[in-house]
Amino acid sequence: MDTGGDNRADLAFSFVFSEPDSGRQTVTVHRAAGDQARGHAAGGQAVVSDAAVAFGAEPNIAESGGYASPRACAATRSSRS
Repeated sequence: MDTGGDNRADLAFSFVFSEPDSGRQTVTVHRAAGDQARGHAAGGQAVVSDAAVAFGAEPNIAESGGYASPRACAATRSSRS
């Protein structure tokens, strides 16, 4: 997100997924600010760590007590139109 109006990212969230293992997978969400937000690799503070990814109809919602109480939900996309 560009919060300064200079067409440069000031805040970024990155989602890093583990390799699937026996039908399970996790995701870690990173919050980066400033120069770290402008990089291509995941950087900054992990605000949600190793949250379970949902593969069924119901999402797994992970909450963290850190910065602004972030919530994360990762699931497969529906093939329905």
